[in-house]
Amino acid sequence: MDDFKRPLEETLLEMEASIRTEYGVDAVMIQKGFFYEAYLDSAIYMNRVMGLNTAKDLHDQLMTGVPPGGLKSCIETIEGQGGKIAVVEQVEKTNRKMRRELRYVTGDAVLNINNLVIEYRP
Repeated sequence: MDDFKRPLEETLLEMEASIRTEYGVDAVMIQKGFFYEAYLDSAIYMNRVMGLNTAKDLHDQLMTGVPPGGLKSCIETIEGQGGKIAVVEQVEKTNRKMRRELRYVTGDAVLNINNLVIEYRP
């Protein structure tokens, strides 16, 4: 899945905006540690559709999150209501940076649900 690796220098907020625009999705969930998190417009969408609480992160940016066990339910609910979602997962840590890959996009034949690991082991 080399084509779907995100640049190491890309911030989570840049990743959210670029994936949402490039793939035309309503929300982007990005794995950060144990949780999958949504930022900015994705957080607002997740709040509206899923009823997830939003909060401000350390940089005063709007965000919301779900544990791995809740991700499939989020995907099913969003898609069941006609929405589109993308999921980015952590794949390895390199030089104090986390490498992430786009693993799922609603309706994409290549980026399908079978690519998701949906678990985290430190």
